[in-house]
Amino acid sequence: MLLPIATDGIKLEVTSEPKAITNYDNGAPKLDEKGRPLFSVRVLWDDGKSTEMITIKVGGQPPAFGHRAQVKAVGLVAQPYVVNGKDGISFTAESLQPATASSKAA
Repeated sequence: MLLPIATDGIKLEVTSEPKAITNYDNGAPKLDEKGRPLFSVRVLWDDGKSTEMITIKVGGQPPAFGHRAQVKAVGLVAQPYVVNGKDGISFTAESLQPATASSKAA
């Protein structure tokens, strides 16, 4: 089940370089549903009340943002999962884009 995430008023700050996501079995790049290679980017999520470090998967060319750059996640969804008895939440976005002045002020 994919859960859309509203990001209005949320600050997202890049904390790592994009990392290619590969298939555990053969090391080949994992692809999204559009056939684009997947990358993971760690970001600091700040909603004004608390902060969390999350990893967002995004397809296409690796985003070129500097450390601590503020971004917006377009089409962000969360997907709960259970693997080998361990549960978690995976975050995927259609794209990561530079935050605009109005989204930084929020």
